[in-house]
Amino acid sequence: MVWVSAAIVIPVLATAALASSAQSQPAEKGMQVACAQIEVQPELEANARLIVGVLMEEAKRGTRLVAFPECSLTTYEPKIVATLTQARIDAALDDIAAACRRLNICAVVGSAYTREGKWYNGAFVVAPTGRIIKRYTKLHDVKDFFSDGNELVIFRVDGVPMTLMICHDERYPEIFRIPVLAGAKVGIYISAESKTEKKWDNYRCQIVARAVENQIAVIHCNAGDGGVDGGSHGHSRIIDQGGAVLAEADGKVGTVIRATIHPRHSGNDYAKRGAGTPSLRAFWAEGLRVLREQNPEYFAEPADSCVGPASTRSE
Repeated sequence: MVWVSAAIVIPVLATAALASSAQSQPAEKGMQVACAQIEVQPELEANARLIVGVLMEEAKRGTRLVAFPECSLTTYEPKIVATLTQARIDAALDDIAAACRRLNICAVVGSAYTREGKWYNGAFVVAPTGRIIKRYTKLHDVKDFFSDGNELVIFRVDGVPMTLMICHDERYPEIFRIPVLAGAKVGIYISAESKTEKKWDNYRCQIVARAVENQIAVIHCNAGDGGVDGGSHGHSRIIDQGGAVLAEADGKVGTVIRATIHPRHSGNDYAKRGAGTPSLRAFWAEGLRVLREQNPEYFAEPADSCVGPASTRSE
């Protein structure tokens, strides 16, 4: 399995770059996207087959990107995850990657992974080429079993700049805001939120706010009500850059929603104005510097998409 690592050193970003939103231009036509609330099974390979099955169906419908819930490949249950090996996880991801290549479709798959004796809660972005182009690690875990990540992400699908976060990360708006300053036009949010009903309005308001405050489309895939560990409350949704909910699921597992988003309508005027506030300018400039350092492949090419000068070295 091949994926892109982001631990590369990049020079400090010029403060003047805060005012720039130059990125690769998304296609004029919209992009059909989908969220799949699959019923997560105890067996890793069974979940991989479910994911591939959804991708096959969505490819027939002309969908370009399908998001799956948090830990939908491995389950979110520590007792099950602890029995897995990275070799098995990699093999399952390889099967999904092969399907993406065969079907010419992108998948965002939630999966635990292990590195140097620690477990992490991740999201893997598989391009239509079958290449894993980005791995995001949840920054704010709520289960002690998982270690926190430490990297922001920005990547392109069909030339559209996108970013990503997982579940509890939703409460920390800067995770989306910094990539939006760099030109991200779509935010992807995968989750296995609490089933506590009193939190449902909070969850919905928070993710709609991430769309409105950043002026971007948001694709939110949550676990459905069922499967391993009972799942979550469902209600995956696709939101446009103005906060309108284009599609929303019910609570059932097995539900798939889809909608057409228009990334070219996304913008970052609010982000740029906020970053231009004198007392906050240094904060946002440092955030952009870190984003560049952690995502060198994004800023390296094409050259005209870079915000300020960039250089890279091999890991």
